[in-house]
Amino acid sequence: MTKIVIEYSRAIPLLSEHFANLCWVCKAAAKAPDIRERIKQKIHAQDGFLCATDGHRLHLYLQDLDSLPESVCVPDGLWEIKSKNGKMIVLERVDSEELVFPNYWNVFSPTALQIGRYDARDATDKDAHSVSLDEFLYHVHVNAGMYFNHDYITEAFIPGYELTIEKHGKAMLVLGNDKILAAVMGLAWKKSRFRKAA
Repeated sequence: MTKIVIEYSRAIPLLSEHFANLCWVCKAAAKAPDIRERIKQKIHAQDGFLCATDGHRLHLYLQDLDSLPESVCVPDGLWEIKSKNGKMIVLERVDSEELVFPNYWNVFSPTALQIGRYDARDATDKDAHSVSLDEFLYHVHVNAGMYFNHDYITEAFIPGYELTIEKHGKAMLVLGNDKILAAVMGLAWKKSRFRKAA
């Protein structure tokens, strides 16, 4: 199979969840024109896991291979995102031995520090999602003791799930559960520009 088309299906919850999770993975795919070709607009599939990264963050999703129809599961290999919108995602297999996706498992620390859990299972409508996201961002910044790219943390958040939040090493935040996982590198912050009022 050299091309896969995955379409959104509102009628079948399992397929709509799969589509949403795949869209979420695509958000972390490198887009910059000068980025390494092996990760630019690429998704790596292995043993049911789908991963995309831009070198500063990664999104990882475990497909339910036992329940999903084979036609919507992404088989092992390197795939390029050819197009993505709210109705369909088109992936094309990359047949190149020179393009090797990085080993993303190496970024995770075996001695992670759990800093909390966040329940976003009720944040499925627009208003609840907005309030829940603001609360989540506040707790991440306060409890992690690190600064993060706001867009990366916002895109890592998925409503409808309970998330475990961990600190890996000195500068990486990992959040997710047994189905989805996001890792975001912290920002190097030299000096705060904020000054308290006198």
